Amino acid sequence: MNDLVLADQVIANDHRAGMSMQSTPLRLGLLTPFADGGLTPAVRTAFDTAVSLLQGAGVQIVKVDGSELRRLDAEAGLSLVMAEAYPLWRDYVARAHGTDFAAFADSLGSPDVRAVFRSLVPESGRVPDEVYQRIRTVTLPRLRAAYDELFKDSGVDAFTFPTVVTTAPLIGEDETVLIEHARLPLFPTVIRNVAPGSLAGVPGITLPIPLASGELPVGLALDGPAGADLALFAVAASVERILRKVPLEPHYYER
Repeated sequence: MNDLVLADQVIANDHRAGMSMQSTPLRLGLLTPFADGGLTPAVRTAFDTAVSLLQGAGVQIVKVDGSELRRLDAEAGLSLVMAEAYPLWRDYVARAHGTDFAAFADSLGSPDVRAVFRSLVPESGRVPDEVYQRIRTVTLPRLRAAYDELFKDSGVDAFTFPTVVTTAPLIGEDETVLIEHARLPLFPTVIRNVAPGSLAGVPGITLPIPLASGELPVGLALDGPAGADLALFAVAASVERILRKVPLEPHYYER
């Protein structure tokens, strides 16, 4: 955590504020459906355990309906990213590698990322300018407003949810992931929970959840209100202190 605070001070060019603990009892919003659906069993168990530990330490946990955040993210997310990524990558590969975008897409090693980039190769696969402009001028402002309203109405210090809905897949088994009896494409699935906050520009941080020996890492995410970076550091420091009290056996990250 200290390293994150230092990095933030350097990026923000502000060395006045250090890390502090939350001085009043924490109130966290359990953000649904991010925290209660579409999780693998390992993530579900680890996250529920972490929430129980926080509640046992006096943290107030309240459910907050974030379905509008997810809806707006689905409307904007991947289209916005790819509309902005394509010209940057096209120009980069031409300048740095002397090749075209189609050849670069074919060379990518990760099957799920390769599929996303290949979808941009035909002209029909690219995001129309009018769609991109609507996302920038309408959908993104609505997403930011939705976050503001949820924080105001719920009165929570931060939203919490599992950072990623699955543990890391094995190499070679990373094109799709099994979630609740359904095979889903890996790339949009692993970014699903953190994408809305990233698009909205709210501060976010992830903390490791205590795990038993042999379990793969699982993260607990915290999103704060826009502009409340230092306050989120204080919340995260308090959460980290609570989770660190749990004695853990050594980890051996294997299946």
